[in-house]
Amino acid sequence: MKIQRRIAVLLVICCAGIVAAGLAGRGSGSEATPVTGGPDSRTQPLADGCARDRTAILRHEVPNWVYVGGGLAAQNQVVTGVVNSQYEPERAAVPTGTDDPFTHTSYDFTFNIKPDPPSEHVLGTGNFEGLGAETARLHTERESLTFPDWAWPDRGDRVSLVGSWVWDCDHLTASGEHTEIHPFRLLWVERNPGGSSPRSRAGDREADLFATFAGTPADTQAVCASRTKGDRASFQQCVGTPVGEVPLTGTYEFVLRAGKKPSPKARLIYRAVDRLAPSVPIPVTKLKDGIKVTVDGSRAQRIQRQFYVGWRPVATRPVHLRVRLRELLVRRAMDPGCPPADPGCPFKDESLMLGQVTSVPGEWNVYVNAGGVWAPWVPLLIRPRSGETIKTNRSIDFYAARSRPWRLFVQTRECDFGSLGNAYSTQGVVVPCPHILEVGNTASDDQPGILAVHFRSPAASLGTHAVNSRLTGSTCPPSNTKGCYRLTFTISRIRP
Repeated sequence: MKIQRRIAVLLVICCAGIVAAGLAGRGSGSEATPVTGGPDSRTQPLADGCARDRTAILRHEVPNWVYVGGGLAAQNQVVTGVVNSQYEPERAAVPTGTDDPFTHTSYDFTFNIKPDPPSEHVLGTGNFEGLGAETARLHTERESLTFPDWAWPDRGDRVSLVGSWVWDCDHLTASGEHTEIHPFRLLWVERNPGGSSPRSRAGDREADLFATFAGTPADTQAVCASRTKGDRASFQQCVGTPVGEVPLTGTYEFVLRAGKKPSPKARLIYRAVDRLAPSVPIPVTKLKDGIKVTVDGSRAQRIQRQFYVGWRPVATRPVHLRVRLRELLVRRAMDPGCPPADPGCPFKDESLMLGQVTSVPGEWNVYVNAGGVWAPWVPLLIRPRSGETIKTNRSIDFYAARSRPWRLFVQTRECDFGSLGNAYSTQGVVVPCPHILEVGNTASDDQPGILAVHFRSPAASLGTHAVNSRLTGSTCPPSNTKGCYRLTFTISRIRP
């Protein structure tokens, strides 16, 4: 099935009465104030290559992303800040609930950054519209195929990154487009800044270093936009060939502090853990209270490394907790839905998304974050039916500070666009969703909802818990008063 035919399928659904707000659309209204010096979202995106024509984006005639300034210089934008969200704190860092199959080969992991003052200029005036997870933040993305889950940041983490500074042309608001880093190529994540690592039994501090030159469809779009300068025929031809690599330039230094020395005789230790072989040599300089890591961008094609620093002897060790996932009760699989002309059909309790061409069972991806450690449900793709209980024996170990709160968070996705292929092939998939004969609503995939539990301490979290998902922000009909799913899990303390 050719791209034009795929587009026609979407357009027919739109004409049936669905409001095509665009995948992962944003809200309106604003309570935030743009910073001085940020690019003007009303005029500059047009000058840089955005066409404000969503149908043409879907046809691959105009770009989904263009570099701020229109040139390749925006490929190596440096940003530092903290991962958080002003209006939706639980969603500060999440695997995305939906992505456009026409411009992706896998679903993105996304996080929102409150930039440090020297980096605030990267926020466009349009970034301050709305009251959502991204408002007054720098939205940041990379496809999950080239971004392993051990490196995914959590809310509150401090990050330094280098990546493509772009306008997202597919998300036009009343204030214009917003800027984002999409994708990044180098990421330094300081876990739980000022506190201990969730992965260290000794309570050491952790920072993770991830770097890659691997190109993504977002790279292809922006590079082709820069090359073709508004020529639609040339752009359409260009994006058919994936950009293989986008190199880094420059040298970057990162510091990880161990915190206050607990006693005069305490000695500083550090270690590095390679998550990818063969390893790339990275100079590490030992400081009085930590380490300095130096990265030569030209040699950072493939770096996946964790760094830990701490003091010995250990003053106070964290508590070793194990979260064992037990079962997922799927109250509503969210397939099939109702047609636009009959919102009260027999499937009205399955989904708020009208007009989907879907059938049972559902296709779900489930992601769990326990105390700052991300782990997908096993298997990552499950195919539930309404009322079915999905069992697993997945466990997640982490270390929590004594008498300190921690969070268990769950993000879910229901796959609805399996028949539309991906950015480069009509027969491809958007990983981890399957190739199935379904077409979803043009607004988004179905979203079963998030689940968030806050425990006041490790001791208070012990035991077995059954928690319902939230309706807010989901496409689960409100008739499901307890949400579209329930997670049962057990938390236990592991003795040394």
